[in-house]
This record gives sequence, C-alpha cells and structure tokens, in this order.
Amino acid sequence: MKTIVRLITNILIFNLIYILAAFITPLILMLLGQKNFNFTPQLFGQALVKIMIQKNNFSSEATLMGIVCTSIFASFIFCISLLLTNHTTKEKLI
Repeated sequence: MKTIVRLITNILIFNLIYILAAFITPLILMLLGQKNFNFTPQLFGQALVKIMIQKNNFSSEATLMGIVCTSIFASFIFCISLLLTNHTTKEKLI
C-alpha cells in the first residue's frame, strides 16, 4: 500500500512540475527578448504543450497528452528507483 501511495505522489509531483514549466516558459522567453515565438511539439498527432508569444502577449497550455506522457515517465522513473533501491538493500543484507 505504501508503494502505491508513493507512486501516486510521484506522478502528482511530476505533473505539477510539467504544468509549472509550461506556464513559466513563456515568461522566461519574454524576459530573454523573444517577441514572436510559437512552440507546439506533438506526439502521435497530439500536442504535448502549446506556447505562443506575440509582441507583449503570451499564451501557454498544458495539454492532456502532455500530462499522460508525464505520468508514464514518472511511473517509469519510480519503477527504476524501486529496482535500484531494492537491489542495493539486498546487497547490504548479504
């Protein structure tokens, strides 16, 4: 049960970082002097994130496909960390 709670927490943290990065990126680009910028990476025909800057206006959107990909990535990272920590604890017991 602890593992499932830790997995869900890990997924939520990764998703919050993804959303935060999607909303802060246009501000950073505007501070760096970008006036016209349009960025929409796609995976399987679906946008991962939409960022648009035109003169002094900006728009950013964290999409569902990006959240799904981030959740899968967080689950993968969590499983790898579990494997590594279980492997090291078994070696210490021997």
